[in-house]
Amino acid sequence: MKAIIQAAGKGTRMRELTNELPKPMLRYQGKPILEHIVAGIVAAGVRDIFIVTGWRAEVIENHFGDGKKWNARIAFGRQVVQDGTGKAPELAKDFIGDSPFLLTYGDILVPPETYPQMLRRFGEGDFAGVITVTRGEDATKGGLNFFDEQFCLKRLVEKPSREQLEQLRRDGWLKPGAPAWYNAGIYIFRPALFDFTARLQKSPRGEYELTDAISAMVAARQKLAGLEIQGRWVDVRDPETLARLEREVSLAGSVAAPYEIGTWRGFRPAAISYTFDDGCSNQFAVAIPMFNAKGFKLTLFSVVGATSGMFPGWSKLQNAAAEGHEIASHTMTHPNLGQLPDSQQTTELKNSQDAINANISGQKCLTLAYPYCVEANEAITSQYYIAARTCSGQIVPGTPANFMNISSFVCGSQGPVRTTQDFNSKANDAVTAKGWCVFLIHGIDNDGGYSPVSTATLQGSIDYMSTNKDKFWVETFGNVARYILERNAASVKETSSRDDSITLRVTDNLADSIFNHPLTLRRPLPTNWPAAIVSQNNKPVSAQIVDVASKKYVMFDVVPDGGDVIISKHALRQTPAAEPDVH
Repeated sequence: MKAIIQAAGKGTRMRELTNELPKPMLRYQGKPILEHIVAGIVAAGVRDIFIVTGWRAEVIENHFGDGKKWNARIAFGRQVVQDGTGKAPELAKDFIGDSPFLLTYGDILVPPETYPQMLRRFGEGDFAGVITVTRGEDATKGGLNFFDEQFCLKRLVEKPSREQLEQLRRDGWLKPGAPAWYNAGIYIFRPALFDFTARLQKSPRGEYELTDAISAMVAARQKLAGLEIQGRWVDVRDPETLARLEREVSLAGSVAAPYEIGTWRGFRPAAISYTFDDGCSNQFAVAIPMFNAKGFKLTLFSVVGATSGMFPGWSKLQNAAAEGHEIASHTMTHPNLGQLPDSQQTTELKNSQDAINANISGQKCLTLAYPYCVEANEAITSQYYIAARTCSGQIVPGTPANFMNISSFVCGSQGPVRTTQDFNSKANDAVTAKGWCVFLIHGIDNDGGYSPVSTATLQGSIDYMSTNKDKFWVETFGNVARYILERNAASVKETSSRDDSITLRVTDNLADSIFNHPLTLRRPLPTNWPAAIVSQNNKPVSAQIVDVASKKYVMFDVVPDGGDVIISKHALRQTPAAEPDVH
């Protein structure tokens, strides 16, 4: 097995950052992106690497040299004419010879274990190659892949438009409850790939596309195995993505063994958020009482301009907030933000947040839903909100690649989620993915709202959530976003341990005025302890003894930076205490 890394592009979206550096040489965690990729490939046992260079080629070539520093053998080829990803691999044809090879772009970051997983998948059958995919991304920005029952590629659609996505649904390619698989940009091929790249014609945008060669392979009945990337996948496409990665690294905490933090509250396998847009009347008359009866909370993304025609009034919103539901922003006037200059986007985003904070007590406006699901300038959005919702129809992974682009499923007559079965199927997809399912709802029954859902359908979904509370953590959009950010930033460290008590500190370096949602932790129950009770800052917190793989654990909810946590030996199994306060 050999490898080709495509690193020829300047990366124009990086703007001035790539004036002197090729994009793959931008630094992340103190070293070039490309170095992370090389290290991962070498760790998988692939040591013969060919790097396709182009813009500022000498920077890459001088940095890596012959590859000995990385225990590799590295060769280079320069793509003089930047004419697409389809022709670039041909520079390595002689280097590859008759060997299969791993092919990746030089700006894709994945967990290092991805590469050996690809090799194992390739070895499972007589495959012409492996194509990696991920879920939870906006398919309009990349390739959308369809697989057969053996998870082998049947079709690839490059950067489908919204209209194409709807046609794919009508034609049965995009099925209700089935994930949409986004091309992750890392492959394994046999040298037969070059037979197909040699016949490529330029695409409408004037480039030779690797995806066209892949489609030709499928048409020729070449068997390409699919592999879902486990863990986080990041396309470092622009300065905002790079800055976000660095910010997350600076905030990352550490969890000392034997403690664990649940991916979701209560170590449930999935998070579910019901979000409601546009202030339709039955959201207040029907949905809120329905959720209250089950003890669930929802999010109301509210258009708060008095002349918008969608403003429900502060009294209704305050009553909902008093019952624990989230009041979040859907802007002032519901414009298409993508068509506005930055100054007007700022006005819409800032003023709506300010209005909610001035009129709604007991909570802060932290999240946004983009009108028409058209994203605003991410740099502006992130100044005011911790997360923003789109509607690309994907299950959100446990750690989203971009908090300013959280996907959701449009519900009702105009969306893919129309029946109770559809709701439940999407929720179970989230369980399989250990992810977050966000529902987007407008009208209910005949209240005049867009894409109405019937009361019976919504009730059926809520009943299913209530019956399966061990599987689904139903929570507001904002609280799920806070939980993820806190979980990833949290540090857990024991400060003392005695025969009958353990003291630990749970901290993060996030703003306590915003990030004060409880996290669920667990640790093995100490030997000879029949049970345990837990307190934080001298107040009892929710705790219980659970069995995990035939071993007893104490599981408890605590707030980062909420004071010392004391786990005390207890003679009897206890009932859970009240949950910690959430401000």
